[in-house]
Amino acid sequence: MIEQIKKALADVTQGKWDFAVVEDSRHVIYDDTYFNRHIAEIVRGGVESEQREEDNARLIANAPEWLRYLLGEVERKDKK
Repeated sequence: MIEQIKKALADVTQGKWDFAVVEDSRHVIYDDTYFNRHIAEIVRGGVESEQREEDNARLIANAPEWLRYLLGEVERKDKK
């Protein structure tokens, strides 16, 4: 599983990700360096509340950074 996570992180758009709400209530995950480089979108609708959709977008946008941090912690603990 660790190797799969590492490979997935290596294969995705690199750099800091962020999210924004665009005019039609979509939550757009984008490369923080280039706003117009969309990575993913969460389209408003269905049963999710606007706050839940924002929370989902925040999690997705932070996932690469958080996963890299956790992998680093695992590797650090394995070295002890």
